[in-house]
Amino acid sequence: MKIKSNQKIKISRTQKRQRRNASQILCRKQKIQFLKSNNLILKQVSYQITTTQFTLRKIVLMIFIKLRYKLQQEIFRFFLS
Repeated sequence: MKIKSNQKIKISRTQKRQRRNASQILCRKQKIQFLKSNNLILKQVSYQITTTQFTLRKIVLMIFIKLRYKLQQEIFRFFLS
C-alpha cells in the first residue's frame, strides 16, 4: 500500500497510547543510564580526591620530618659550639 504525501494516516488511540508509553519508557531508561554514568563519574572523582589527599598528607609529613631533623641538627650545633 503506497501512501501519498498529502494522504493522512489514521492512528488508533491504542497505537497512540503505545507510542507514548514506549517514548516514556525510553526516556526513563535514558535517565537511568545518565544517572548511572554520573554516579560512576562521582565515584571516580571521589577516589581521585581521596588519593590526592593521601599523597598530600604524605608530602606534608615528609616535609615536617625533614624540618624537624634540620632543627635538631641546628640545636646540636648551637650547644656544641
